[in-house]
Amino acid sequence: MWAAANADQLAEARSACNARTLRGLHKQWKVIEAEREAERWKAEKAERRKEAEARAKAADEEAVKRRAEEEEARKEAAEAADEAEAAAALARAAEAAKAADAAEADATIAKQASEPDRQEPLADPYGYAKLTEEALLDTANGLRADLEDERSRRKKADAEVKALKSKVADLTANDTGKTIARLTKTIEHKGSELFRESEKLAAEKRKTYALNKRVKELQQMGIAL
Repeated sequence: MWAAANADQLAEARSACNARTLRGLHKQWKVIEAEREAERWKAEKAERRKEAEARAKAADEEAVKRRAEEEEARKEAAEAADEAEAAAALARAAEAAKAADAAEADATIAKQASEPDRQEPLADPYGYAKLTEEALLDTANGLRADLEDERSRRKKADAEVKALKSKVADLTANDTGKTIARLTKTIEHKGSELFRESEKLAAEKRKTYALNKRVKELQQMGIAL
């Protein structure tokens, strides 16, 4: 059992929340673990970025040095007394240029690795980020139930509109104007209801999508749902 085998974790979880049950305390410990893991990951990223910055600086310095050697070798080739001396200088220039290209490529890669991540802030219009794990699950279950209700009402409204249209088609052949007018208004009313139900269904889908996204984020942080 978690509590019996991890007295220190239990004590820390108890000091961090007001939960009275072992289940609640275990959930709090999972939150603590997730927060620590996130901090550890953040620190590791910062260290890797620092190392990349150092590599980029060293590669830039190496590239500058090699370019200077290349320029000096080409100058020596231009001032050489004979072809052999010029060929040797040009060979040194080519070798320096190759080394400079490699250093510049290393610097580019290191600079890219040292750049901070560019992430857009996560949209949270419904305040899911502030909910506890238990509240998230309750909200998810409620939203899914609401979504099923909306789908059922939409299906019923579709069937009613279809039936009324069929009646109008039959009455049109008999030329019963008043009945046709009444049923036409009923169809329009049902059509409005269908539109409203469609809007509700779309809203529930948006809420469910946002909640599912938040649940996935918590799972990626190590919080079991």
